[in-house]
Amino acid sequence: MSKRKTREPKEENVTLGPAVREGEQVFGVAHIFASFNDTFIHVTDLSGRETLVRITGGMKVKADRDESSPYAAMLAAQDVSQRCKELGITALHIKLRATGGNKTKTPGPGAQSALRALARSGMKIGRIAIALVERVVEEEEGCELAFLIQSVFVLWVIKMWRKSTEATKSQINFIIHQCPCFVLWWVRL
Repeated sequence: MSKRKTREPKEENVTLGPAVREGEQVFGVAHIFASFNDTFIHVTDLSGRETLVRITGGMKVKADRDESSPYAAMLAAQDVSQRCKELGITALHIKLRATGGNKTKTPGPGAQSALRALARSGMKIGRIAIALVERVVEEEEGCELAFLIQSVFVLWVIKMWRKSTEATKSQINFIIHQCPCFVLWWVRL
């Protein structure tokens, strides 16, 4: 009997994502929706049309009450950054959003930990855009309080960005007042 010849499998080098040069940044957009029930982290390409990865806090924990927790958001952000690195994405622009409308305009407890986990996992953070979705009512009292809450949240985002990039105070003042790197979105329904 003759021995049967077997083919050895050829190893193919498959690369996902765009071909880039060494040291070049490839950006994606991380849409973080943080409500008080769950935290969604949805990464798209720059146009926003192609979804690269979408993970929620509810996919990471078993109990329903833990879906919006900072721990679940941290686990989701770590998985997102790992998948982005597999796809060749090295930097992310952040679009942070709360529930809005006639509900609360402050993001849930998972927003801060998701942003921090993305920064600590090695992803470079580009622009941070905060979508404050508000419902406009003409004769509404308490506008000063709403503005104060929004201002405190903007200062919190600046503080988080400064921790992740080690920026100086003069750089942050320049970014706030003159540079379009810090975008504040007002979406009126």
